[in-house]
Amino acid sequence: DPSKVPSMCASRKIKALLNDKVKVTPDYDEEETGNRDPYNEDRVNLRKRTKEMFQDPSKINVKTLFPHVIAYKATHSRSTSVQEFYEASWKKKVMETKEEFVKIQNEISEEMGELARAMASGNIVGCADVSGSMTYCGASPNTPLDIAVGLTAFISCIASDNFKNVALSFTDVPQVFSFAEGTSVRNRINQITSRVGYS
Repeated sequence: DPSKVPSMCASRKIKALLNDKVKVTPDYDEEETGNRDPYNEDRVNLRKRTKEMFQDPSKINVKTLFPHVIAYKATHSRSTSVQEFYEASWKKKVMETKEEFVKIQNEISEEMGELARAMASGNIVGCADVSGSMTYCGASPNTPLDIAVGLTAFISCIASDNFKNVALSFTDVPQVFSFAEGTSVRNRINQITSRVGYS
């Protein structure tokens, strides 16, 4: 049952669950079976059950996955099935975080500071620094650029209705982004990184 696989294990072994070869993306005619062991009925059935799980993101475990890692892998994977996994994982992470917001809002009190109350309200907009200095340390998916862009895209999904689907980028030419409802994480990341400046 792929829905019982812990989040970090599923992320690391998603190609095994999908019956995909590690370094070779399935061809169009291999989408049904995967390309690792296409004649093994058990492996093909596991691929089918795993892909069915993507249609109901509530079944995916994402507890230990960071939003920027999900965003990076959704954007950089060549396999459409792996992209579908990370898009579904993104939706689940958004659902969990919104539920956490509601819980915090219900527990909010006057003793909490003004900033904490503002954050819990969801009235937030993310601004990603996409200047060249953000690429000089770390390795993907954990460079400062990956984290800034991933979290900015994530904030655009979890913000309250008045601030939802809005993001900013900071570089030599700052930009404001207004995403259509339902825009994929992949498209959000591609738009935010459409201009990476070096000033």
